[in-house]
Amino acid sequence: MRKVIALVIAAMAFCSCSVPVAPNHIKNGSVRDYTYAYIIPTSTITSSQPMLLGSTYTAGPSSSVNPSEVIAGYLMKEGYSILPSINPELADKTLVASFGYVGRRGFGFDSYATIIIVQFRDARTHELVESCEAEGVGQTEADDYLIAIKTALNVIFHPDQPAQPMY
Repeated sequence: MRKVIALVIAAMAFCSCSVPVAPNHIKNGSVRDYTYAYIIPTSTITSSQPMLLGSTYTAGPSSSVNPSEVIAGYLMKEGYSILPSINPELADKTLVASFGYVGRRGFGFDSYATIIIVQFRDARTHELVESCEAEGVGQTEADDYLIAIKTALNVIFHPDQPAQPMY
């Protein structure tokens, strides 16, 4: 009987362990053909990790992430000039970056991955240049978003490197 229980527990533990799915990258052009970027503003995502105090759970320290700020910082690091609005005179060299929440994928028990999408469109034509859907798994929901966004951006801007989640 102990072996059966141990086997069931081992199977449940194994099934609850999963890795993020490979990012889905769509490339209709190159983000490298642009110099400027306008990022559609997003709201801040705040989350906390539950802490066990005695026999009850309580909210632990909170963490926050604003997807548009993460994207802006990444693009600045890549050499782009971030515009506060779309300038018609610069539209031919401007990307419009947008962020979206796609959903969650459960791993079993209480684990899940947060799935996001980051898109870059041409500011003049509104044509999709590049897009990447990725997922993140962290200690908090804010960590999930941060990991997923950085994974998607790394796939878009550094496709020659293996797509590894940013844990």
